[in-house]
Amino acid sequence: MPKDKIDGIQLFCLMVLFMFGTAVFLDLGSGARQDAWIVTILSPIAELAIFAVYYRLYRQHPDLPLTEYVKKILGKYLGSLISYMYIIYFIYLASRVLRDVEELLISSPYAKTSIITLGICMVFALIYAVHLGFEVFARAGIICFAVMTVTL
Repeated sequence: MPKDKIDGIQLFCLMVLFMFGTAVFLDLGSGARQDAWIVTILSPIAELAIFAVYYRLYRQHPDLPLTEYVKKILGKYLGSLISYMYIIYFIYLASRVLRDVEELLISSPYAKTSIITLGICMVFALIYAVHLGFEVFARAGIICFAVMTVTL
């Protein structure tokens, strides 16, 4: 099976889309009240720092997935534990985001549709995107990023 490759710009676009997408669901800076603007300024800076770390690690180990080069860097046992925790964390995030989107859609535009039906439709759309490959998903992300920047 051929390996999908994306470049740094595609990864950046996907990360920015993720950041703006989750900002809709999460109440960032709600506890800060009048200082919430600080969260809005600092969160992209923190995301760029995380992006820089991921990109540097990718450049050092271009042929290995993240879960494999963590094992190479931290050793077999600690690396395996970190890789396992990383996978579990992203499964949790994916399920939480799916549920949040379902709840948002049920609250107004699809009020009479069952939440299970919406979830199944979204999961099938994601399965189709995975079938097409991550490169296609990343290219679609660039288009969405361009549309988002033009409309903002």
